[in-house]
Amino acid sequence: MPKKNSKKTDSKPLFNTPHRLPAFNDEDQSFGMVSQNNATNNIFRLNSKRGSKDLPFNKKEIRSDTVTAITQATHLGLAEAVMLDYVNFKFNQVPNHENTAEFMFTLNQYMKDTGRKDPKSARNAIKHRLDAIASTAYSYHGGDDKNPYNQNFGAHPLLGYDYKRGGKIFITLTPFFHDLLVNHAMPMPYHKLMFMLDPVKEAVALYILRAIIDNKRVNKASPRGNRIKVKTLLNRIESLPTYDEVMASDRRVTDRIIDPVFKAVERLANSKDGAIIRYSFIGKDGKPLDYDSLDYAMFIDADLVIEEWNHYPEKYLERWNKTQKKIQHRRKKNKAKQEKDKHHA
Repeated sequence: MPKKNSKKTDSKPLFNTPHRLPAFNDEDQSFGMVSQNNATNNIFRLNSKRGSKDLPFNKKEIRSDTVTAITQATHLGLAEAVMLDYVNFKFNQVPNHENTAEFMFTLNQYMKDTGRKDPKSARNAIKHRLDAIASTAYSYHGGDDKNPYNQNFGAHPLLGYDYKRGGKIFITLTPFFHDLLVNHAMPMPYHKLMFMLDPVKEAVALYILRAIIDNKRVNKASPRGNRIKVKTLLNRIESLPTYDEVMASDRRVTDRIIDPVFKAVERLANSKDGAIIRYSFIGKDGKPLDYDSLDYAMFIDADLVIEEWNHYPEKYLERWNKTQKKIQHRRKKNKAKQEKDKHHA
């Protein structure tokens, strides 16, 4: 586990992430906030059941498309990914979090946020998942040097923690991770259903929810924010087998791929705690899918369309979009001035 380090970062933020997303009315507080970029999104999809190999000294290397993790944990997967998002979520609730890497949450808060009833089970889950994260170094190699929010980085640990008596969990972000979240990430509305879903029994729903809120944030005010290709969606669901894997075994594509996706999206539209209210699967021809005659080719060519979100904070996306455009305009203006000054020098 990395040692605690409370050193404050001195780098000037390129984009100030807001402290916390306010409640949108007195009764509904469905969304909170995380800081996200391509690296954190890809870290979420790491899974030791895929792309894993043993290393000397009881370590493992786990790879996704653009992220490599070196870990001493016996397993690294969706439960740990959701816990890392939970840490990110709680960090964004801390006042003045841009200037501190240390914060805490309580066992009772975690139980309320995750819907757990048994304190012992919740305590064990916290310790097991934070142990796995704290014993892992992450690297990212899918970046763009010209984009301050998509920078490559070598192997870094992300955090350390202490579990104190009385159910108090003290988190210390490493200087690297603190800088990444504050200065090189964008704010993203994050539905709290993510913490309520079971990472084993409801893994497909978790991956889909994470994908559609990421898609919504990335596409901002564009209509694409409410549409995502099923083919793209499947690439982000690490718990499902691939088409080739299914065809090489029992060939039950509908049972093992199509139906689990439909069932998971239905869960996300649950009237009690769903993140979405209305949705549809629209085929390549622009019409709703005909489930009775559906095959795999038709399925992957379709779009999942979110027709109505449950209290999504649209006004914040509009605000961030305007702010980002101003920053981009200012950068272009400064770059043009530098080129002009250089030319006249």
